[in-house]
Amino acid sequence: MTRSDLHKLPTRLVDIGSPESNVDPRLVHTESYPDGQWVALSHCWGEPQNHPPKTTRENLAERLAGIPLSSMPKSFTDAVAVTKALGLQYIWIDSLCIIQDDEEDWLAESKHMGSVYEKAFLTIAASSASDSRGGLFITRPYGELKVPTISISFDDPAIGATEPLGSYSIGLEWRQEPFIQELDPMDTALSKRGWATQEWILSRRTIHFLDRGLVWVCKTSAEAETGYFVVGRGIPIQEYKNAWGQIVQEHSARLFTYQRDRLVSLEGLASRYRHFKPKDDWYAAGIWGSDMPLHLLWSPKMLAWDREG
Repeated sequence: MTRSDLHKLPTRLVDIGSPESNVDPRLVHTESYPDGQWVALSHCWGEPQNHPPKTTRENLAERLAGIPLSSMPKSFTDAVAVTKALGLQYIWIDSLCIIQDDEEDWLAESKHMGSVYEKAFLTIAASSASDSRGGLFITRPYGELKVPTISISFDDPAIGATEPLGSYSIGLEWRQEPFIQELDPMDTALSKRGWATQEWILSRRTIHFLDRGLVWVCKTSAEAETGYFVVGRGIPIQEYKNAWGQIVQEHSARLFTYQRDRLVSLEGLASRYRHFKPKDDWYAAGIWGSDMPLHLLWSPKMLAWDREG
């Protein structure tokens, strides 16, 4: 491990213990901790009735004392298992590491979320799970064809056999591996989540857990577990200069549990993009002053009254 692998820790992390330990996770304040490594989880919250466990002002002390693993939804416990398997001790999960009913804490931490994912050792993406109950390790939907087994007994009295001489069974079972073109992180439940825009673009390394396999994405390549290259997954930071319009377009099409998050989540990307802009340029609500005429050339794909709901 080199110094470049270590970073200032986020305000709070979930401490899952050493890889050899068998203790329940707990939330920790990291202000006195040295620089280190952590894993970040990218996941869907789902419908309100299926929202994941949250840290609130009321239960903060309880979270600091411990979070029983048995109380965590499957996506969380699976992510903890993967983090331990990597030999790491800390994981960042938004619903647990941000005090959800504290407006001041939420505003402060939401501004740092881009950095949390950008500096994480790895981002684990529960891409095919529509909420935190889905987990990472989903049973794969193989194509199957089964022909009933036929048993034939050899007990012909004509040859003097009074007992069965044996039997022979024939049958057929066929299984098809999932097609590689279906291993697409951009065609999953999580890809529709608004916060995933910055989580995926800024992360150094992401492993997507799909219902048909795994996909690895980093700043230089993207590959499915079968070894096939996956084209067009995300926008490397070095391509931001010419990609802002694409970023905003993709971001605008995604869904948010809370509409207040839409512009806040875009600011994390804008802060990185600022490096490519003139020093006197300004940014507001997804638009750069130097590109104002271009960025105002937009139209909705559907009229407001055509939207469902």
